Amino acid sequence: MKPLTKNLLSSSASDAGSRLLGFLVTAYLARVLGPPAFGIISIALSVLGYAVLFAGPGMNVMGTRLVASTRGAEAEFSSDVVSLRTLLAAACAAAAALVLLPVYGASWQWLTIVIFALAAIPMAGAPDWYLQGKGAMGWLAASRIGSYVIYFTLVVLLVHGPLDSPWTAAAFTCANGAGALLAAAGFSRIAGIPLQPAWRPGRWKELLRTSIPLGISSLLAQTVVNLPVLVVAVFLTDRDTGLFGAVMKLVFFVLMVDRIFYLLFLPAVSRAHAEGAARLSLVTVLGLKAVMLVALPIAGLGIRFALPIIGLVYGGSFADAGSVLACAMPYFLFTVINTVMMSVLYASRREKEFLYLQLIGTAALVCLCGVLTVLLGTVGSAIGLSAGELVMTVLLVRRVGRTVALSLPKTVLPFAGAALLMAGGMTALTGGSQVVSAAAGIGTFLLAVLLLGGITRNDLRIVREKLA
Repeated sequence: MKPLTKNLLSSSASDAGSRLLGFLVTAYLARVLGPPAFGIISIALSVLGYAVLFAGPGMNVMGTRLVASTRGAEAEFSSDVVSLRTLLAAACAAAAALVLLPVYGASWQWLTIVIFALAAIPMAGAPDWYLQGKGAMGWLAASRIGSYVIYFTLVVLLVHGPLDSPWTAAAFTCANGAGALLAAAGFSRIAGIPLQPAWRPGRWKELLRTSIPLGISSLLAQTVVNLPVLVVAVFLTDRDTGLFGAVMKLVFFVLMVDRIFYLLFLPAVSRAHAEGAARLSLVTVLGLKAVMLVALPIAGLGIRFALPIIGLVYGGSFADAGSVLACAMPYFLFTVINTVMMSVLYASRREKEFLYLQLIGTAALVCLCGVLTVLLGTVGSAIGLSAGELVMTVLLVRRVGRTVALSLPKTVLPFAGAALLMAGGMTALTGGSQVVSAAAGIGTFLLAVLLLGGITRNDLRIVREKLA
């Protein structure tokens, strides 16, 4: 098996496996903790996300790029990065504890958030970016899957009710510590020396100066992921936060599709850019068709069966989250479309343009989520999330369309028509079996796409002969 294919399979398996295990843990926690305590878990994970981000802004991207392109100095560089990131992570965890103490007092809620924040330390110390740069996807997969297996096992053993939330945090922190040790073992095996922290403050300033510009994009992306949960926490109740957090876990689980597509599409569109404008346009349109072929049925099913899905995964206590999930599913659709456009800009070396558009789109999303949360509650949060991502989609499509012939009416209309027919088919079978209704909807969509010319024989031939 070729190294590229092997790495792609390892990366895809790692992402799919970790998301599946994370999804199972989430479903278990939601059922045993209930919406209010699950809301505290959602807040804690959002705080942790920002702690990890500020513990090493852009250093993972910079480190991966440097390790992949140079030889000889990566061991010393890795030592500096791990040392700085670990120190910053400890500072972020301490800051979170101090800031949140007046809000929650010395309560189990505060303790849960603080212990989760402490997980930033092993996460910052893990040299996963080194493994990625070296193409050691097997070690990376083992680290991620191993940590989730430990997390799942500890949660099942230790967490049985709302007051066990601190044990959830402890399980998460311990699991990430184990994953970091496994990643460090991979580093030692590849580099031939152990990963040793070092005190070299003189080099840390240069690391920060170089990495912070790369970290701005990560900050904006993290804002989209974590800030809506914190907005709900500020304006609404812990129960509302739990409902919204549960919905976002489902949305991010199906976004596994987006992650796998990105791994496949970015190399293809990068090669197409090198071959000329016509080839770039062809591959971009094919990518857009591919994501609509997969994402539209998923979004449609998520909207149509939102309440049964919530009941199946989380139980009856989360029933009020059904309408929230229905309003959040367009966010999933717009996100995967945005991945196509983002990949084109990256392949064209137009990262600064993407960062500029990302800044505008994130600002719109934050404003919409804030205002609509106050007006409409958790449903407003989901609408704001979807509407903000739609703003980003419009901006990206317009920018890419200036240099790439997208043929939007010809490309999009067959899929839009097929989606409407799918919705009509599922509505007509409302009184019957949900499984039959879902199957009929998917079948109607796929048949309509073919009959309306959304996917042609030429498209299939190109994918088979040129891209696969």
